[in-house]
Amino acid sequence: MKRSLRYFLLFALLVFTEISYGQFALLEDSTLMFSPREALRAFRSGEGFTLEGERFNPGFTRSVYWLYYVAPDSDSTDFVRIGNAHVNRIEFYSVSSDSLSPPFLTGDHLPFRQRPVLSHQFVFPLKAQAKEYLWRIDKHNESLQLPVKTLTFNEWSALSAADTLANGALTGVLILIVLLGGFLFYLSKERLYLYYIFYLSMAVLWIWADKGYGFQYLWSDSPYFATRARPFFYALSCAGLLLFMREFIGQSKASPYYRWINILSVVFTLLAFTALLKVFTSNAEIGGKMLYVYLLIVTPSGLLALVLLGLSLAEKIREGSLLAKYYLVSVSVYILFGGLEIISHSGVGLVSNYYLSNFGMQTGLLIEAVILLYGLAVRFHNYRQEKEVLQVAIHQKQQEVVQQVFEAQEKERKSIADQLHDEVGSMLSVVNLSLSSIQEKQAKWPSEETHTLGQAREVLQQAADMVRNLSHVLTPIAIEKYGFARAVENLVNSINASGKIKIELTLIGFEQVDAYSGLLWNDVYRCLQELLNNVIKHSGASHAYVEVIEHEDAINLMVEDNGRGFASDKPLGYGLQNLQSKVSFHHGVMEYQNQAAPESGVLVVIEIPLKKE
Repeated sequence: MKRSLRYFLLFALLVFTEISYGQFALLEDSTLMFSPREALRAFRSGEGFTLEGERFNPGFTRSVYWLYYVAPDSDSTDFVRIGNAHVNRIEFYSVSSDSLSPPFLTGDHLPFRQRPVLSHQFVFPLKAQAKEYLWRIDKHNESLQLPVKTLTFNEWSALSAADTLANGALTGVLILIVLLGGFLFYLSKERLYLYYIFYLSMAVLWIWADKGYGFQYLWSDSPYFATRARPFFYALSCAGLLLFMREFIGQSKASPYYRWINILSVVFTLLAFTALLKVFTSNAEIGGKMLYVYLLIVTPSGLLALVLLGLSLAEKIREGSLLAKYYLVSVSVYILFGGLEIISHSGVGLVSNYYLSNFGMQTGLLIEAVILLYGLAVRFHNYRQEKEVLQVAIHQKQQEVVQQVFEAQEKERKSIADQLHDEVGSMLSVVNLSLSSIQEKQAKWPSEETHTLGQAREVLQQAADMVRNLSHVLTPIAIEKYGFARAVENLVNSINASGKIKIELTLIGFEQVDAYSGLLWNDVYRCLQELLNNVIKHSGASHAYVEVIEHEDAINLMVEDNGRGFASDKPLGYGLQNLQSKVSFHHGVMEYQNQAAPESGVLVVIEIPLKKE
């Protein structure tokens, strides 16, 4: 803990203070043919030029450069660091007693393990017995930036620890955000979150490739990929950026930029895999030319991506899209921090902060990712709310459809019941009356025929009773004639009149039933009919208690008997299932239980909420 705190304090000190740099000299070798001995003689004779500050930025070059350093007698320098992680080939020589040491070879074109110090940048330890040092820097046919710095052991330790700490923290948070994006994809199954994960992953890998961390930790045994990782991940991150932006802001296919984003995304994908072709060989003339052509395509493509991004965001912002504003802020922050890091590397002196020059892009990407994650969270919240509203609307529509179906069924039942009661019942009554008249006039008929005629009248009367009962089952006519409360009383009285069972009724309320739908009262009545029918047919009870109470917001229906109950481990019969369906349709609840004592029967309680029309 104390050691980590010490490194952190040293890092903070280095971030906000300047470090003194040793004096270096540079010599350009446009022939690519200088030997180390020739370069040393040239430096000693005063050729070349002194490096002012810590950076040398010739840009695109076709030359090799020699770097020369003479350690002062009082100098306590232990290391020289070349801050460019992408030098193709470096030859390092130390000079002692006018004798050149064998070359130490390292660079991006060689395995990472050949670094003199295992660092993402090139760090060279200086020998106590040597005073002069030579480096052959070979990055011809490419762009060269050459930041160099002398470091003491303590400075190197602090910088190394600080770099590791900052890179680990920033990358760790970015990985956590990627995992959160994966969790959101798991919840929503939207490809938007896959684009988010893809874009952030490619951007992180591009930064790691650019900083040299990828070569150090991920592909250290593949120099071939190390030289191609930056354009590969850069192109894929640009494709991911465009695709994610399009989904994030909800750009429609009708937008004039939609098709161009698709085309440019395909171009970036092709550029990414083109970068892996072996035609790009930095030590061959054709490789340099192909690389130059490749950069001529990649650079305008990146600028075109920014233009498309800006036009798409402007289009959606004019439409009032809040998510487009989130995206604009996030990408602006990323460009700002990335620009500050690029400026710090350019050597113009406008930005000299150590943290921004080394972690500007990662910091910008992290802030962008956080803003976008917040935007995704807002979008996900809105998505969930819209989904819930849609589900409620669908449920309401389903309820309306079911209501219409039930009302249509009720109307059809009433029509059939009216026909049975009024037409078929009347016809049967007329026939019965006719038979009665015939029976009275034919008093002299044989007793056998008179008996047959009497049986016919009895069968006819039974048929008339069945028709009347069926019409009452199809629609409770008593509710229309007398109201719900009177219909319930008549139902209980008719059962009590049979003498088979005694039913005690408590009925409270139901004075303003017109405020609610007729379907509700019909279904409540049928529920009571079904429960009493079960008591009569299956319970063997001698007594039952019925309670029907109208509350301000619900109807309570309770039926309790002293019968034998039923097996609770068996599934509900058809009657109870039908009863449960009616209760559920009206958003009610039904509970039932066998009483504890033997022969104590069943208790059924139904509660249906009241909703005025």
